[in-house]
Amino acid sequence: SRSKPQVLKEKKIHQIQTIFNLLDSKDTGTINFAQFRAGLRALELEMKETDSKRLFETLDDGHGVEVEEFTEQYMREAIMRRLANNDPTQLTAEIRNVFNLFDDDGSGELEAQEIMAAFRRLGLEITMEEAQEMVDEADADGNGE
Repeated sequence: SRSKPQVLKEKKIHQIQTIFNLLDSKDTGTINFAQFRAGLRALELEMKETDSKRLFETLDDGHGVEVEEFTEQYMREAIMRRLANNDPTQLTAEIRNVFNLFDDDGSGELEAQEIMAAFRRLGLEITMEEAQEMVDEADADGNGE
């Protein structure tokens, strides 16, 4: 059985992909800038046009933005916006939510493999050694997780 955070993560990814598919009305597998911007708004990620244009251009390989790129970018933006929130109570809850997105097995502890997988989902590659260093640095009780 899947953990609650895993089910929530899967539902969010499904929601993002559904919005992408609605925007991709010609079923090309990619969306253009106007569709990208509409998708960000539909996902409640409002940003200045210049910022969204720059973001689109970093993702676009000349053929539009694909669903995987759109999903990964949404997850990155959502995490960054949550962390930028200045309300300490809200920030603590948001950090817990982000932690749960990374905690694939729902154990309440992050392992190096989970950190690597989370970075990969965000479109970032790190080595197992780098992931383990992150665990070691944050490991308050020294149990290795």
